[in-house]
Amino acid sequence: MFRNLLFQQRYRVAVLLAFCVAVFGVTQVESQEFWTPVVDISQTESSATWPTIATDQWGGVHVVWAQKFGGKLPAPPRRPLELGDTLYYSRWDDEINAWTPPADIIIADQDAPHLIHPSLKVGNDGFIYAVWSDIKIGLRFGRAPMGTASNTRSWEVFEPIVEAQGVDRSHLLIDDDGSLHVLYSRVASSDGGDGNVAYIRSDDKGDTWTRSRIVSAVNSDLPVASLKPRMAFDDRGGIHAVWVEATPPRWLGEKIYYASSPDGGDTWTLPALIGQLKAGEKWAEAPNIEFTRDGKLHLVYTCGFNPHRCYRVSTDYGQTWSVRERIFADMQSLAGWDSMVSDAEGNLHFIAQLREPEGIYYSTLPEGGEWNPVVRVVDAPKYAQAHFPEASLVLGNQLHIVMQNEGIGDIWHFQVETDSRPAPVSDTLPVTRENEDANSADGQAGDSVASAEEDPRLIAPEPFNDEGQSSGAMFNQQTALMIGFIPVGLLVLGVVIYTLRRRRSY
Repeated sequence: MFRNLLFQQRYRVAVLLAFCVAVFGVTQVESQEFWTPVVDISQTESSATWPTIATDQWGGVHVVWAQKFGGKLPAPPRRPLELGDTLYYSRWDDEINAWTPPADIIIADQDAPHLIHPSLKVGNDGFIYAVWSDIKIGLRFGRAPMGTASNTRSWEVFEPIVEAQGVDRSHLLIDDDGSLHVLYSRVASSDGGDGNVAYIRSDDKGDTWTRSRIVSAVNSDLPVASLKPRMAFDDRGGIHAVWVEATPPRWLGEKIYYASSPDGGDTWTLPALIGQLKAGEKWAEAPNIEFTRDGKLHLVYTCGFNPHRCYRVSTDYGQTWSVRERIFADMQSLAGWDSMVSDAEGNLHFIAQLREPEGIYYSTLPEGGEWNPVVRVVDAPKYAQAHFPEASLVLGNQLHIVMQNEGIGDIWHFQVETDSRPAPVSDTLPVTRENEDANSADGQAGDSVASAEEDPRLIAPEPFNDEGQSSGAMFNQQTALMIGFIPVGLLVLGVVIYTLRRRRSY
């Protein structure tokens, strides 16, 4: 009797121990899963930089980046990426279920071989519009029908819309009437205003542009520059702009300024200081501004002695702002800038590279609520050094993000389905897509609608299951479950054999 009780107790302890080992093993694997698969869409052997992303109402996703044609990948330890002399384009949508091969769509002039900071948008007319900086020439503009944008000959590239010896970052937006709005920072210009943020608009799809309007208020005789401009529309036709003011030798932001235009860019308010260094701080950088349907303007920027994040909100269209609030606890880092977009339900979506631990982080601000804690959505060391994130929403709840890898020189894409309601695909196709076959037939070329299985060059994302996980992630979890329960099976088998042997010995 005593032996039987002792055996039963050992059996229970062994099974419990094996079960704990199994559960622990599964938990460890699950904690390392990605948010979504990360896809290398540039597939480059040279430096790829400054990606920009745009989505359309038909479910398409479009990405443009700068790349050095025939250049070299960065070598360790972290050789700087080469400046691009070519703009490349790739797109993904439900029709082909894959990324198209990168296409070189814009090639720099030999006398001005550096293209930087492209900004991309898709209009309701089915055209893709892009602006970028040609360092020695000025601000450039191009457009192409959405259906044939992978073909270089489809792109119409205009003479410089702003002539300046050095245009830094620019930001392009398209309003509901189809007007193009561009906010940019210029280092030197033939018509004055050096070191300021300026604005131009086109009401005819880029054929003509207004004269530049200076939005910031920097004295061009001083070593000061207004940089990294961003803007947002409100629901009354107004435009809201933010930028940083920086001085040498660091050229990092020390002040955050804000200005607005109540009449679609014709006139602008005087710049208002809404963020600055406090005693002992080093950062007042990289502002993002977004408008939500409840009439609020949201500002997030880098602040503090270390690069943390601060938040301010305006409930009266920028007339007054809340006090500065530090968000996301002790998370810090600045990888060029962050990205922030709003959806139709009034939610804000925030993406940034932060640490510690290092990774790509995501947070949301629900309408009328508080910021949710940031969640590390990409944690593999290979992707943790991604910089310059840009995000865009498609179909209401599909959030697409592109980033550049600072150490490898690739452009990466990942996405997630948010909690917002999905929006239907537009049932009115643009003329450019209806004419795509005709364009291909007469030699003007159009995108092939081959699947990833038919054309191995296409970069297909991993398939997802119903829970939003990739098939690779599911394989890892199923494998973990199998491996985790192997000790249980072995122990149970050992117990059975031991029991049989004991009984035979009696």
